[in-house]
Parts: sequence; structure tokens; C-alpha cells
Amino acid sequence: DQALALRRSLEDRSAVARTLTSIGMVLAVQARLPEARKSYEEALALQEGVGDKLGIARVRNLLGVLALHEGRPAEAQTSIRQAATQLHELKALDEEAAALAGLVPALLAERKNQEAERAIQDATRLVKDSRNRQWRLEVDLALARVEAATGKLDAASTRLRKLQGDAKGFVGFELDAGLALAEVEIASGQVAQGRARLATIEQQAKANGFLLTASQAAAAQR
Repeated sequence: DQALALRRSLEDRSAVARTLTSIGMVLAVQARLPEARKSYEEALALQEGVGDKLGIARVRNLLGVLALHEGRPAEAQTSIRQAATQLHELKALDEEAAALAGLVPALLAERKNQEAERAIQDATRLVKDSRNRQWRLEVDLALARVEAATGKLDAASTRLRKLQGDAKGFVGFELDAGLALAEVEIASGQVAQGRARLATIEQQAKANGFLLTASQAAAAQR
């Protein structure tokens, strides 16, 4: 009876942790970053308490992505690298690839282009035979960002336009791809076109509740 009660207690805490993680993801999308961090940190503490290694890795990855949005790329790199290492050990290859894709913008934020190239090469290798559409989209978006950062603007533009079509039904990815494409257009000298795209993305993101993306599009127009 005691063993059963303990198991139920662990399962309950795991369920609460998963719920808190989901809540944190929603809060992050809504640009409520301090609240998202609190939710993630509570989830991480619960996952550590029950010893859920996969859950711990997932939350650490999300905390890393959040740190980047909060303007702390170095912290983001540390957290995401920890998550990627754990996911590798757990042989969760698709999720490891997604973590490496999330590491890319944190590296690019500090102009660590060569490290970003290595990360995306590893991520691309990991998802080569994956059937998970979401992870492939994340890796493609990160690859386009690396191409743009390393001066391959035409390649990045082509990839992002294709990605917008491939991401139909995944509104968040469509918006993120559009945001990246607008930045590439501006960098390519197509300033009016890029700014117009940013304005459209800001409106679409607001209409669909992606307030973090909307704020990023608005900031890029300033």
C-alpha cells in the first residue's frame, strides 16, 4: 500500500510538472515572460524531485529559449546545451535536434557563427530520417538563420519561402519563418518589402495570440 501511494504521489507530481510546463509555454507565447519563467522553474523542481530525466531536459531547454527572449544569450546557451546533452544520453534524437536548433539563435546573438554552423550540422544529421514534421521545421528555420548570418542571403530567402509553405497549419512556425524572411529582405536591401512584411506579421501574430512574435516584429520595425 505504501509503495502504491508513493507511486501515485510521483505520478501526481509528474502530471503537475507537465501541466506547469504547458502553462509556461502558453505564457511565453503571450510574451508574459516572468510568469513563464516561474511556471518552468516550478515544473523543473518537480521533475527533479521525481527524477524524470526527460522532463528535466525538456524544461531546461524551454528555460534556455526563454532566457534568449529575456536578452541573456549566454545563459540560454548553457541551459540549452545541458538539455541537448541529456537528450543525447536519453537517445531522444528528434528532441536533441530541436534543442540544437534552439541553440542556434543564442549563438548567433553573440556572433558565434562557427559554433552555430556546427550545431545546425549536428541537428540536420539527427533529423535526416525523422518523420516528426515539427522538429524538421525547427531545424530548417535554424538552418536558414545560419545561412543569413553567414551572408548566404539568397539561400536563406529560398529556404524561408519554402518553409512558409511547408509550415501550413503550424501558425507559429509560419510567423517565425515570415519574421526571419523579413529580416533577410531588409539585409538584402529590400527594405520597404521587409518592413511591410514585418507589419503584416505583427498584425497576424496579434490576431492569433502570438504576442511574443508580435513584439519581435514591432521591435524589428523601429
